[in-house]
Amino acid sequence: MSVEITSWGVGVAFLTGIALLLGVVIGRRRHPNAGSAEDGDPSGTLAALSRQTSDIVFEVDASGRIDRAFGLPRAGWAAEEMPTHLAADFIHPEDLAAASASFLAAVRGKEVAPIEVRGRQRKGRFRWYELRCAGFRTSAGERRVLVVCRDIQDHRLALAALVESEARYRSVLDQSPLGWLVVDSELNLVTANQAYADLVGARSVHDLNDNLWVSPGLHSLAVPEIVERIVKGETVHKELSYTSTFGKRVDVRAHISPVLDERGEVSGGQILFVNLSESRELEEQLRQSQKMEAVGRLAGGIAHDFNNYLTVILGCGEVVSESSEAGSEIHSAGKQIVETAERSATLTRQLLAFSKRHVSAPEFLNLAAVVEGLTPMLHRLLGETIELICEAKPIGGKIWADPSLLEQVIVNLAVNAGEAMPNGGKLEISVRDTEPSGSTAEGSIELTVRDSGIGIDDETKSRIFEPFFTTKSETGGTGLGLSTVYGIVREMNGSIEIESRVSQGSTFRIQIPKVGGLNRSMPEPKTARKPAADSPNERILLVDDEPMIRRLALTTLSRAGYEVIEAPDGEAAIELFGSLSPPVELLLTDVMMPGMNGAELADQIRAKDPTLRILFMSGYVESVLSDDSGALPADVDLLQKPFSPRALRDRVRSALDRPEKDPFEAVLPKVGA
Repeated sequence: MSVEITSWGVGVAFLTGIALLLGVVIGRRRHPNAGSAEDGDPSGTLAALSRQTSDIVFEVDASGRIDRAFGLPRAGWAAEEMPTHLAADFIHPEDLAAASASFLAAVRGKEVAPIEVRGRQRKGRFRWYELRCAGFRTSAGERRVLVVCRDIQDHRLALAALVESEARYRSVLDQSPLGWLVVDSELNLVTANQAYADLVGARSVHDLNDNLWVSPGLHSLAVPEIVERIVKGETVHKELSYTSTFGKRVDVRAHISPVLDERGEVSGGQILFVNLSESRELEEQLRQSQKMEAVGRLAGGIAHDFNNYLTVILGCGEVVSESSEAGSEIHSAGKQIVETAERSATLTRQLLAFSKRHVSAPEFLNLAAVVEGLTPMLHRLLGETIELICEAKPIGGKIWADPSLLEQVIVNLAVNAGEAMPNGGKLEISVRDTEPSGSTAEGSIELTVRDSGIGIDDETKSRIFEPFFTTKSETGGTGLGLSTVYGIVREMNGSIEIESRVSQGSTFRIQIPKVGGLNRSMPEPKTARKPAADSPNERILLVDDEPMIRRLALTTLSRAGYEVIEAPDGEAAIELFGSLSPPVELLLTDVMMPGMNGAELADQIRAKDPTLRILFMSGYVESVLSDDSGALPADVDLLQKPFSPRALRDRVRSALDRPEKDPFEAVLPKVGA
C-alpha cells in the first residue's frame, strides 16, 4: 500500500510535467516551422511515456472532445476503432456527473483530486479506473485537459474481498463469548472484541482506548513478570477476579500469548479471556444443593427417631387421658400431652417437606382448615412487628393435595413476605371459592398471600420462580423457596400468579382445582375410621426395630382383641411367618429397619401369600415406597408416625377390611397428571 501511495504521489508531478510538455509540443506542431507525425505527437514524447505505464491517457479540449489518446489497446480499442471523440461516452452514466465536475474544474485551472469511475471497454463492459485530470494551456492559449486513467478493477476487487474478510473476522470475534484483546509492544490497544468490553464493563470497544490498563482485570496483568515472559515468547495462563465498572463481580481465566511479526519477533501480545462467572455460579449452586441434600438426610434421620418417640408420647398421653376421669387434673394433663405431641408431629412433617425428604401422599383437604391450623406457627415465624390477618372461613369444596406440601407452600410464601417487610408491615392470607371455568368444571379454591413489603421489579418478577435465582446476599438464601412453591402448585394441577410493584407490596394468587363432587360419592379413604368388631381375633405380624413402638402397638392391638406376634427385624419376621399356623392376616411393619427394610420384607412375604394385607409404618414417607412419579402408589397402605393408639386401631381395622381391589383407588385423581 505504501508503494502505491508513493507512485501516485509521483504521478501528480508526472501528470503536471506531461501537461507542460504537451503544451510545448502542441505549440511546436502548430508553429509554421513545426514538424508533423502520423500519431499527432510530433516528438513521440507522450506515446513513449504512455508505453512505460499501464495507464490510458487522453488529451481533451475544453468542449470535451478527445484530440488524442494513448494506451487505448489496454481497454480493447485500437486508435482507428475509437467510436467517438467525446470523453463522456467512455464514462458510466452513474459516474458521469462526478467526472464532468472534475473535468470542468481542471479546465478552469483548479487542482483536482482523483476520483474513481467506471470506464467502458470495447465489448461494452465496464471496469473501474482512477481518473486524474490536469488542465494546461497550449502555446496558442487554448485550454486543454490531460486525463490519465489507471485501471483499479483488480485493486477494488481485492479491497472488497479484504473488507468482506475483515467484516467476517470482526463478526466472528464480536459474536464469540470469549473476550479478546491485542496490544502492541508499547501495550497500546490494537484491537478488541465486544465480549472483552462487556467483561470489563465498557459500553463499546471504542471506550477502551482511554486508560486501557487501569480497566478492571488488566492492571494485574500489566506487571513486569508477565510482560517479560511474553517478550521471551512464552504463553501465560492466569485466573483472576475483579469487579467491573458496572459493579458486577467477574471471574475470568486469561490466556496471554505473544504476537509475532513477519520476522518472527515479538511485536505485541494477545489476551484471551474465558468468563468463569457462570461456571462458578453453577458450582456454588451445586454446593448449595449438596448442602440441602445433606440437611435433608440429617433431617430424615432425626425425624425417623423423633417420630418414634412422639408415637410413644402420643400413646401414653392418650392412655392417661382415656383412663382418667373427665375434668380431672390427670385427664387434662393427658390431653395436653397429646396436643403437644401432635403439634410436634406437625413441625416434623414441615421439616421433612422443607428438606425434600417427603414423597407425595395426597388426600382430601379443606384449604381453609389447613391455613387456620398453620396460623399459630405463622405468628411465631413472622414475629411481633408483622400483623398477620388470616381470612380462612369454612368453604364447601375440597382439594386433592399432600398436606405437608401444601403447608410448605403457605409457610414459604409467608416467610418470603416477612423478609420483604424488614421494618414490619401487614400480611394477609385469605381463602375463597371461585366459580367453575372451562379448565375446572368443579371450580377452584383460591389462596391469596398479600404483603405490604418492598415489592418486586419487573425484571425480578420474570425470573422469580427460576431455581437458584435469589435477590438475597450470598449467605441469605438458596433461591429454591419460590421454585419449590411453583413445582408443588403445578403438581396439584394448580396455577400461581404474582402481582407486584416496587414499594407497593406483592400479591401471590394460587388456584387449586376443587374435587368437591368426588368425595361425596366415593367410599371412605384409607384414613377413615371404621368401627371395630366386638372381638376381631385376627392375627397380626408386627415388625419394628424400636422396642418402644412394638410395646405400644402390642398393648394397643391386644386390648382391641387382636392376636399379635412381634418380630424385631425382617429376617426374624420371615422365619416366624413360615412357622405360623394358622397364618397371619396382616403384616404391620416399619419401613426403615437395619438390614432388610419393610418394602423388601413385604415383597418376600407377598411371594408366599399374595392375599396378605400389609400396613406400613414410617416416620417419613421413604422413596422405597414411592413410584416413578415420586407419589405414594394407591395400593400402598401407610400409617405415618407419630400415631395415636386410636389411629393405629382404626388403620389396622381399615387395612383388614379393605377388599382385594380397592374401588377408591380407581377414581382418585392422579397427582401431576
